[in-house]
Formats: sequence, C-alpha cells, structure tokens
Amino acid sequence: MRERVFSTLDRAITTKPDNPESYAVLAWALTQDNRFDEAEIQANKAVEIDSSHGFSVVMLGEVDL
Repeated sequence: MRERVFSTLDRAITTKPDNPESYAVLAWALTQDNRFDEAEIQANKAVEIDSSHGFSVVMLGEVDL
C-alpha cells in the first residue's frame, strides 16, 4: 500500500508540478513514514508554489514541530 501511495503522488507531481496540494499530501505521507526531513522539503515546495494554500501551510507547521 505504501508503495502505491508514493507512486501515485509521484505521478501527480510529475503530471502537474505546479499543484501545491500534491506536495502537501506527499509531505503528510512522508510524516506517516517517519521521514520528517523529506517531508519538510516537500512542505516547503508546496508553500513556495502557493504561500496561501492552507493545507500546505499546516503541513509545514506540522513538520517543523
């Protein structure tokens, strides 16, 4: 299941790299996998794309904790 989640998110980002939601969801998935450094990178990407995207900002806050 894990592999399918990351594969799906990879396809979503490849298909539409300007969508902050994909990066934010990837950040969330990485936190569930205890990969916090990688999650922070993805959350930052999401916020760089759209600093007002709510879930992205929340994920960045969650990763920084």
